[in-house]
Amino acid sequence: MPLDEQLELIGRAVTPRLQRVIGHLAGHLSFGVAAQTLAELQQIELNREVVRQVAEASGAQALAWERAEETRYRQRELRPAGPTPKTWIIECDGKHVGFQDGRWQEVESGSDL
Repeated sequence: MPLDEQLELIGRAVTPRLQRVIGHLAGHLSFGVAAQTLAELQQIELNREVVRQVAEASGAQALAWERAEETRYRQRELRPAGPTPKTWIIECDGKHVGFQDGRWQEVESGSDL
């Protein structure tokens, strides 16, 4: 039994690696075609029902993980990333200034308080 535990085979019909392969194939192909593909490429004989059960179990695991992550995200405390930002007050104004040649031009000035 220790090797079964090490390979995570307790209560499983397939290894974790084969579960990932079946999940990937079943996500792209019908269950029957996924079973045929495994037989052709890996000489692994599974019927479409086993492929369906493994794919649904993988989907349930993924959904549970996604919901747990969403809950964890919603429960986290939001804090500013750095020091508290300072408030700056800036005053700007413009004034028309007359030049010696008779032209007028607006001059902008600003200061922080």
